[in-house]
Amino acid sequence: MKLSFLSYSAVLASSLSTTMSLSATASTNDIMIRETFNREAFHKGFHTVTSEECYEIEGNFPTDLTGTFFQNGHAKFQVGDEIVVHPFDGDGMVTAVTFANGKAWFRNRFVQTPGYVEELTAGKVRYRGMFGTAKNKGAWWSNIFDLKTKNLANTHVLYSNNHLYALWEGGKPFQLRPDTLQTIGDDAVDMEGSLGPAENYAAHYKIDPDSGNIVNFAVGQDPSVSDPSKGHMFTVYEHSGKDLKLISKRKFALPGFGLAHDMAISKNYVCAFQAPVKFNVWPFVLGKKSVAECILSDKEATAAKIFLLPRTGKEEVIEIEIPVAFTFHLSNAFEDKDGTFVVDAIMADDVNFADTESNKYPERPLWETFDLSTNAYQLRRYRIDLAQRKLLSVTTMSNDASANVEFPVIHPNYVSKPYQYVYVGAGASITVGQPTQGISKIDVQQGRTVQKWLPESVDEFIGEVCFVPRGDDNAEDDGYLLAYKLNGIKEETTFCVFDCQNIAKGPICEAPIPTFLSFALHGTFVPGYVPDFHLTKKLFDEENNTK
Repeated sequence: MKLSFLSYSAVLASSLSTTMSLSATASTNDIMIRETFNREAFHKGFHTVTSEECYEIEGNFPTDLTGTFFQNGHAKFQVGDEIVVHPFDGDGMVTAVTFANGKAWFRNRFVQTPGYVEELTAGKVRYRGMFGTAKNKGAWWSNIFDLKTKNLANTHVLYSNNHLYALWEGGKPFQLRPDTLQTIGDDAVDMEGSLGPAENYAAHYKIDPDSGNIVNFAVGQDPSVSDPSKGHMFTVYEHSGKDLKLISKRKFALPGFGLAHDMAISKNYVCAFQAPVKFNVWPFVLGKKSVAECILSDKEATAAKIFLLPRTGKEEVIEIEIPVAFTFHLSNAFEDKDGTFVVDAIMADDVNFADTESNKYPERPLWETFDLSTNAYQLRRYRIDLAQRKLLSVTTMSNDASANVEFPVIHPNYVSKPYQYVYVGAGASITVGQPTQGISKIDVQQGRTVQKWLPESVDEFIGEVCFVPRGDDNAEDDGYLLAYKLNGIKEETTFCVFDCQNIAKGPICEAPIPTFLSFALHGTFVPGYVPDFHLTKKLFDEENNTK
């Protein structure tokens, strides 16, 4: 089986190499390059986390690091004797690390969605996965005409006014206690009444640094279009960051199939990319494929699109054709004084989802069985003339270490504004797609990678990092990067803190995490949120004892 295994938001988003031996590692100034990783170690990152714990961790943490780092991700890959075939079908688990006075403590807990609880109780898969997992080990008669899926709550977290939410773009958020991570209530919430019965809330919100407003979106069906390949509804929500009060809710009917996992904001626009894909729903209806497997690259397409959606007023949507490309994550966008709109995005030239129907080893998960060779993801800049509504240029941030990157993060105060640095998860190779093992620092003004760090061992992997500013008025790169490092062979987790100005030197602090975690997805840092450890642990243990 040969698969192009690229997806919307995971360590796998940069695909994999089939080589397992280590080639020579090169280092040029602040840039490290090598061509391979340990595939067996990578497989171990997709394991079910079996414990929910709360404990202090030992490390020399910066004394000016005060607050809590929350992260979400898939962490359950087996239900009874049935496997979760695709990692993105795994149930969500939230982790948290709280820092204060040079000390830190950790906790983790699964999001108690109705689907998670039902399957845990039954000991078997009860819902079809969006990416490939099927009921009754794929038997078509158990899946035909069953269109129900479960909310996985596994992609991101949102914090506002002492409220924490677990996000998944296919449904509504679940509310959690930010101290113990206990799920509040038995079902998803409607974000203070702003979501209708059939409306979702995406996992990639942006926070406007000037207003503090939370800008998010949802992709749904356009009721005026019968064929989802011909059109979709793109809804933009803007909530107050203080109390989640809905400020605006704007709906845009857009052409083509809606495949948007992320977006960017500028002062006046929400920016979304439209990939050239086709969608055939019938294999899903007939129980043969998942929804994601019904999405195919349109080989006849001559262009992809960028949509600029006005955040306020009655201005029409600006639609721009760009060369064929695919994106899942955007770095940033802004409007220059000369009337140019600029957006930076992680791009690939092609994308296809793994096809479980052709899996020769149905008893094994896809990440263990596929063989692939794909283009590496790269950061590209698109410049658009707003007055003329035309594409001015496309520039790839290209040098020896700029290929094979994913999960862009920036200083939060520079969202929607001109900026200089973006930090990305980086694969070891610069020629083929691979999982992220290290970190690259890209200078978007120079258009190249200026620093790259890789762990010493090919058995170790780092996913998305989180940027924490050292102060509001300091330099753009004056801050810390927070990340979990997983060693698949030793089955160990280490929490790492990097100095953003010198990531090439490696972590300035490494703290062992006794729990061997699975690969996570997206996270956020909440400055100043420091619940009491001893009280939280008491509540945490009491909640565990009541299960």
